[in-house]
Amino acid sequence: MPPPAQDQLYDDESDAMEDVEIIHADFKEKGNNCYKTKDYRGAIAQYTLAIEIAKTEIDQDSNAATSDLTKQLASYYGNRAAAFTMLLKYREAIADCDEAITHDRAFIKAHSRKAKVLTTLGDIDGAIIAYGKGLIHDPNNASIVKEKDDIIRIKNRFELAKQCVIDCASVASSDKSKRKARQALAQIDLVLTTCTAWNDAILLKIEALSLLNRVDEAYALSTKLIRLGMSSNSKLLFLRAKCLFAQGCLDDAMKHLRQILSGDPDNKSAMMLMKALRSVGRKKDEADKAYKNRNFENAINLYTEAVEMRPDKNSDAYCVKLYLIAQHIMQTCASIITVLLIEYVQSNLMMAIPRLVCAVQ
Repeated sequence: MPPPAQDQLYDDESDAMEDVEIIHADFKEKGNNCYKTKDYRGAIAQYTLAIEIAKTEIDQDSNAATSDLTKQLASYYGNRAAAFTMLLKYREAIADCDEAITHDRAFIKAHSRKAKVLTTLGDIDGAIIAYGKGLIHDPNNASIVKEKDDIIRIKNRFELAKQCVIDCASVASSDKSKRKARQALAQIDLVLTTCTAWNDAILLKIEALSLLNRVDEAYALSTKLIRLGMSSNSKLLFLRAKCLFAQGCLDDAMKHLRQILSGDPDNKSAMMLMKALRSVGRKKDEADKAYKNRNFENAINLYTEAVEMRPDKNSDAYCVKLYLIAQHIMQTCASIITVLLIEYVQSNLMMAIPRLVCAVQ
């Protein structure tokens, strides 16, 4: 007959293990309740407690690593990944999906969730691989097969939009160029309904909007990317510079181009645009000087030349700005002529009145 103390110790350990399992399952349930009420931060806190307790149990019992507990742990990571996704914390969600798959390679939901998050970020190739790994364990899963086919179509739409934007530069006709830009915008909008955080797709949309002279929308989108931490992205800064010039903000456009060239002195696109804007700026300065010297006819001609020199023919706002200055000059000239005519008439009238009185007498 075994010693009572040893029996008691065994029973206590067994009860303790059951209590631990109940505890981490309870935290998972609390996390699920938080998730249902859209308290995603609370859900993450509860799932984290469940994960830590389950991991501790696995570390303390080598047999637990091959038991159902590892699958439970995988489900906790999967649930936390879902909560991270709802808070737009995509990198954390991907990391938790990877942990879930490490503990249970046949966990289809983890493969699918990872693929969806990667799709949101625009990592289409990574998403295709994630779906493929899920299909290894469940090749007849119709839902995953459909989702994989859908993102392949998304990739094709993105490539088509890119090609349309490239074609805009080679099309001679302005109408054809705008038609290509509209086609690109339509495709990229469809892509962004699924890939909401794909920065390259947003950049492409900014470019398409600029080509359609919808510069205010393009600039607003570029500001969104700046706030997301892309303030040093050369392409984004270049597109913002073009938007700013099109809005009539020459100095701000030049600041963005200088920022590009400070980090990438060999950037040909930024260098060429800066040279062109400098030429426009110098021509405008000449026109301003002529205006101040009251050489109005020359000022109008110089402003007109500045308009013709603009590198981006979509920069209507800058064109209008110079046009309004020229119009103001013409109105000023007209006002001066009117005043001189009035003065001339008045002076001649004053001379004529005495003569008229004498003639009457």
